[in-house]
Amino acid sequence: MRAIHLPFSAVLLVCTAGAVRAAPTATRQMVVANEVLAAGGKHLDGNFDAFLRRIEQVAGWAAGSLRGKAFARPREAVEHLRKTKPAFAILPVHQFLELRKELKLEVIGRAFGLEGTQIAYWGVTAVGQKIGGRIEETPGLRLAVTEAYDNQWLRVLMDGNVKDPSTHFKLVEVPSQQEALAAVLAKRADVALLYELEFQPLKPRIEAGNDYAWVYTSGPLPPPAIVATKFASRTDRKRLTDALSKLCKTDGADACGRMGILYVQSGKPELYQMVITKYDNWR
Repeated sequence: MRAIHLPFSAVLLVCTAGAVRAAPTATRQMVVANEVLAAGGKHLDGNFDAFLRRIEQVAGWAAGSLRGKAFARPREAVEHLRKTKPAFAILPVHQFLELRKELKLEVIGRAFGLEGTQIAYWGVTAVGQKIGGRIEETPGLRLAVTEAYDNQWLRVLMDGNVKDPSTHFKLVEVPSQQEALAAVLAKRADVALLYELEFQPLKPRIEAGNDYAWVYTSGPLPPPAIVATKFASRTDRKRLTDALSKLCKTDGADACGRMGILYVQSGKPELYQMVITKYDNWR
């Protein structure tokens, strides 16, 4: 058999082309979901872009190499995550639990906002509204929520004391937590289920016995999780994990603040285990 001799340049071209086809470069993406982002309005995209540039800076990635999208409605972020397969995300606990197994989410850090470190969901009603006992023991209550929470999540928030929340409550879905409060005052709902950040400003009005009254508190919950998905490379995963402790410090304070984040901590995945166990077991 006659040997076929190719010029060195031709061999190099063939090998290079094969290498490019065999190892395409994946685009790094980050998704952030939080209702607090609604306050950014038309500035949300600009705020998020500054946040991405800060992440690139501390992680040592090239400028413009990290892309993504921020959502003020976490439910929309869930569908986006499923479609675009990003490497990283910052998600409220509910969305983290919903996608954890599907996208093999690994907690690499925690993002703390204005809600602080002691986080819960709070049930609020209007003064004069007769609930008739604990809400877990009162079927038929109209519960105003900003997203249609699944049964597993509502069981977590009710600490397992409501076997089937979809039949125990009549869910009233509203576009924002402020609308949930308005629905209670207008008697379109009996109880508004509020996240810690929305409940804190109401405390003085509740304690003074003005227009709202407290009726429920969930168990403690961890803050939004910073996660790597199954699409993140091992190198990128380590780089971001190592960089998180620097993200919101000094020059990063403004970029984080514009996303409603005061500071982040890396690691500590074990702090999510309790809520993971509850979510998986309470079906």
